[in-house]
Amino acid sequence: MTSRPAKATPLRIRTAATAASIGTFVEYYDFVVYAYFASVFGPLFFPVKSAPASLLLTFAAFATSYLVRPLGAMIFGPLGDRYGRRSVLSGVILLMSAATTLIGFLPAYGQIGVAAPILLTVIRLVQGISVGGEFGGAISYVAEFAPARRRGFLLSWLGVAIGLGLLAGALVSAAVSRSVSPDALANWGWRVPFLLALPLGLVGVYLRLRLADTPEFVAAAREGGVENAPLRASVRRDFRAIALTVAILAGLTVFTYLYLIYLPTYLVSVLHYGRSAALLANVVGIAAFCVGMPLFAALSDRFGRRPVLIAGSGALTALSYPGFLLLGSGRTATLGWTLAVLGLLTAATFAPCLPILPELFAVGTRYTSMGLGWNICAVLFGGAAPLVATSLIVTTGDPAAPAYYAMLGGALSFAAALAIKETAGNRLARAANQAVEPDSRVPAGNPATAPE
Repeated sequence: MTSRPAKATPLRIRTAATAASIGTFVEYYDFVVYAYFASVFGPLFFPVKSAPASLLLTFAAFATSYLVRPLGAMIFGPLGDRYGRRSVLSGVILLMSAATTLIGFLPAYGQIGVAAPILLTVIRLVQGISVGGEFGGAISYVAEFAPARRRGFLLSWLGVAIGLGLLAGALVSAAVSRSVSPDALANWGWRVPFLLALPLGLVGVYLRLRLADTPEFVAAAREGGVENAPLRASVRRDFRAIALTVAILAGLTVFTYLYLIYLPTYLVSVLHYGRSAALLANVVGIAAFCVGMPLFAALSDRFGRRPVLIAGSGALTALSYPGFLLLGSGRTATLGWTLAVLGLLTAATFAPCLPILPELFAVGTRYTSMGLGWNICAVLFGGAAPLVATSLIVTTGDPAAPAYYAMLGGALSFAAALAIKETAGNRLARAANQAVEPDSRVPAGNPATAPE
């Protein structure tokens, strides 16, 4: 049922963080590639007379992947809690990258008729289910290898992987678009970025299979701490903590989707910046986010999760509306530094959340409970963010109206940060009754917390 135990050596810890991060990288790489080429391959799969209708149907197929993400958490989370993190995460990344690659091979509507959009939608459903089983397991895997006092810093590389996945997807898509003619792009060029997901996934599988399962899970299995029915135990015992997880994650989810993903479209379609200026500003914002993640995570290890989350979510909530007003100034220089500040503050909200989550749950339900909280939040606040932002602009006539949605998410995270107990430095709980207890801090000088 479990793999061999592994001592958490510095090399194993770094390899665990790298192996876990690759799945996150592939997930967000796929997100950008699909969004970037939706207007190109949309008419090939949804050949309706209206171009906007075709694009809408293409994004509808994309949105279905969000609706089934909690289902993925319900499938893969219990498997990871029952049989181990390593094997399940290896299967998840293989399924995710294979589904992305299959989009690159799909025949269009003109070749196989209505089967084309049906297959595209089915593949998106498979991707959503696999993604639903990814992040909760990745956080569990890194957290259960990490020393208590470096847990936040090591988990921050999952956040960096999100930024790098977004950058890679945008850069690869832009490079392909500039390298081929419009006819070639519509014919076959759009397929190339999807096909690149397969080697990325295979590298991830290779790294994950090389590692043993986490010391925490193996120890829990030996001590009888593995749940026979993790999903039932999660829903019955962790319901309150899962609801708290959704509230904690609300701010970072809205901020991530608005400031790192939605902004390029917003800058071009609403504020009428040139595509080059929008892309450059977005790169600046994502780069600031990537730099800020390990910095604020290290601060959360040193000073606690709550102070960093309170400061980050509070500042970004207060500055969201002024930030959107500055974006509308029309000045490229202002655009760049505004997105840099927003990217840094997004990292300040994101970084402390990653270690908070595994510190809320016991090992027997950690994968399942975190996956449920993360993916429910993604459905409520992530996938809906572009639609809500656009609707707010149309309804109010205010180009800065998306800030209201950001402020709502930030306020929920701020309130949740005030409600939680400090968990920094705690040992991860193995028994259910230890999951949210703050009295199991690792004593100073413990070898497990020594710097690598």
